[in-house]
Amino acid sequence: MLFSSFSFCQSDIKLEIGNKIDKKFLPDSVGNFILTNQSQFRPYIKVLIDSIEYTIAYDKDSSEIKYIHTTDKNFKTPKGLMIGSKLLLKRDEIITYPSWEIRSTNSDDGWYPIIGYDLPDLISKNDTIRMNPITINSFIDSDYETFKIMGFSKGGN
Repeated sequence: MLFSSFSFCQSDIKLEIGNKIDKKFLPDSVGNFILTNQSQFRPYIKVLIDSIEYTIAYDKDSSEIKYIHTTDKNFKTPKGLMIGSKLLLKRDEIITYPSWEIRSTNSDDGWYPIIGYDLPDLISKNDTIRMNPITINSFIDSDYETFKIMGFSKGGN
């Protein structure tokens, strides 16, 4: 699988939904797509900004940013959340997007912590890999449960 990977200065691209990516940073032909919502695929580029890798999905006609995602361990939100940080959440602080991401609603800066993926289980030769660790049973004995942050995302249409 081929993908575009560039290094940018912070001023070259603003990591905000709705901003347009200068066409000079986009590939000449669109060949790679990423799931950016329950049934929406968009072209994407991978970029390195301030030593942090991001996946940026965009509208192929307008070059407008629609979705941003990172699992880079160097990423940190203004409140100090990082990959691997733990969140104590109530059931109503979790949004499940069927067949896509499970996010915490806790976001003051537009970056939503991803705490799981609502994908079907994958079956490998020897094991079944459980992709959806969050179920209604997570809250049987408590109003709150602790979840580990697996990534961060913005947008998603």
